[in-house]
Amino acid sequence: MAAATSAAPVFFNPFVYTDKFNITNYMIDGAVICNDPAFYAYLAASELNKHPDIRVLSLGTGFELEDTEGFENSFRQNINKWDTFAAIEEFTMDISAITADTMLEIALEDDYLRANTLVSTGMDDI
Repeated sequence: MAAATSAAPVFFNPFVYTDKFNITNYMIDGAVICNDPAFYAYLAASELNKHPDIRVLSLGTGFELEDTEGFENSFRQNINKWDTFAAIEEFTMDISAITADTMLEIALEDDYLRANTLVSTGMDDI
């Protein structure tokens, strides 16, 4: 499974397998499609396995307070295109996680909990 979750398209080919439902799956790095897989897990449990009572505990890896001023300056000035690309990429991954969180809050109400903590060091700094 590690080969599937780390198959970043720029570096590796997709990991291909057929599951118990006879569906051929092409696995790539999860952040490309869904940076928070909790909603996909909920859909699999509710639709494919037909579980009637589902509770979801989603564990985050932490979040940083955003430097919106830095993002706006980088985006407006467009001095360094790679910085702008990185900001757009980060936004795309964040919005995926926010969407999953919101959808689960709506679908499950009190049967959903997302645990995430404020961190002072980003993954890029580790």
